[in-house]
Amino acid sequence: MSFGFTVSKSWKGEPLRKGATKFVETSLKRVAEATVEKARELCPKRYGYLAASINLQGKGYHSEYSELDNPSVYAMDIEPENRADFVKEFTKVEKPSEYNVVNIGTNLTYSWAVEYGSVGHFISIKNKKVLSDWVTIYGTRVWNKGHSAQPFMRPALDWTYENFRQIIRDKAMMDFPGKENL
Repeated sequence: MSFGFTVSKSWKGEPLRKGATKFVETSLKRVAEATVEKARELCPKRYGYLAASINLQGKGYHSEYSELDNPSVYAMDIEPENRADFVKEFTKVEKPSEYNVVNIGTNLTYSWAVEYGSVGHFISIKNKKVLSDWVTIYGTRVWNKGHSAQPFMRPALDWTYENFRQIIRDKAMMDFPGKENL
């Protein structure tokens, strides 16, 4: 008794190839979405802007706007009325130039300082006479003591790496119901 298979020229493999390609593309998007969710969960939250700004871009798809893009969903503190409104809108991360690549991140200017921390430094005035928060006048130069790193993107990437198989398995379950033994 023998076991095997034969592939002939008349084999219609195109539908299988298209289906597999679509599965890979949607799985990649699902993995990217899971990474964004984890990064939003892990990132420090004060007024919620950083968490809400984390997004993904792939060639042919991108983060869709949802209620999770609203900073108030993540806010832990009430934003003071005198706080400068420096975040007008969230810009998307750069779209990759090729398929099967996804960029995940945030374009907020302070995100790198949160991820890696910052050392103490002076903040000098720019186009103003004094630095103020509308309550206290600080002068023309202020010492910022810096802060320790609060990583969120790297731990999210590490989590994705550790849970990659389960994310793909869950995606397969959605696409192929009844295939619990994958």
